[in-house]
Amino acid sequence: MTVAATTPRLFYTTSPAPCPYLPGRLERKVITELAGPDISALHDRLSRAGFRRSHSIAYAPVCAGCSSCIPIRIPVERFVPDRTQRRIGRRASALEMTERPARATEEQFALFSAYQRGRHASGEMAQMGEQDYRAMVEDSPVDTSLFEFRNEAGALFCVSLVDRLSDGLSAVYTFFDTRDPRASLGTASVLRLIGEARRRGLPYLYLGYWVRESPKMSYKSRFRPAEIMRLGEWRALPPSPD
Repeated sequence: MTVAATTPRLFYTTSPAPCPYLPGRLERKVITELAGPDISALHDRLSRAGFRRSHSIAYAPVCAGCSSCIPIRIPVERFVPDRTQRRIGRRASALEMTERPARATEEQFALFSAYQRGRHASGEMAQMGEQDYRAMVEDSPVDTSLFEFRNEAGALFCVSLVDRLSDGLSAVYTFFDTRDPRASLGTASVLRLIGEARRRGLPYLYLGYWVRESPKMSYKSRFRPAEIMRLGEWRALPPSPD
């Protein structure tokens, strides 16, 4: 019997860099290229193992002495919005959500830049130019779409970059109009993507990493029930102590 030779998958560890979520800490990532004969299957396996995608790279945190970045996903059929989420959903119901190919536009970039100035002015992404934004959207080797949210006049208020997995949707990055904080467009987009995954018969919406200590990332635990990855297994997120 002849056994076909296979090329081993290579994983690399990045050098320590300032953590974007927790001040005073350093982050390291393990990364691998999304390449090979069946990239979609590879992306599925890595996503279920807690990896995230950026461009054509899959990555996961491997920070010394820290395990604050916890993969989180929502089982969409069991999700039940709380009172605040129901109110946000009603307020945002007038926004029309449209799925589009992963192609960058000047209109999107203008909204992206305003979002970075309003929410993350000191972050690295605030320095991104239009070509950087285009690469973020279009450099994807997997099935990726943009979901645009517009009001009745056609104005763009929110954009979600989303990957399609065999068992769900993966929210890669979302940005929105920050001028009215009461609109809670980040929460509204998650609610709509939960509904979209349910409509497609997909069991999960992957939300990336939940970081309890980070105001920018802690909101993800408000979507219940949720599952988090611990010790290589997806487990139910325990109820909040408050």
